[in-house]
Amino acid sequence: MKKWISITPKPLKMKAFQLSESMVSSGELDEEKRIEGRLIGNSPMFFINTLYGKVRATPSDWIIESPQGDIYPMNEDEFNKMFDYQMRYL
Repeated sequence: MKKWISITPKPLKMKAFQLSESMVSSGELDEEKRIEGRLIGNSPMFFINTLYGKVRATPSDWIIESPQGDIYPMNEDEFNKMFDYQMRYL
């Protein structure tokens, strides 16, 4: 018979930044070319190269970097549900 136990994951140290419309024209995106920003019509759009392929992101989405260096986008609502954060700049 299985005996379930309650577990809590250990905290991970991760980094994140929020995308903004100004990043498309300013060139302040990832130097390693993992993030590409461009205008589609009049709307800024971002494309993130993840382990699972290219993923689309929009301004106000967050880019999260795992401890292993992988990056992925997350919309602002999900980010605020999953993470507590302090605005400490690295």
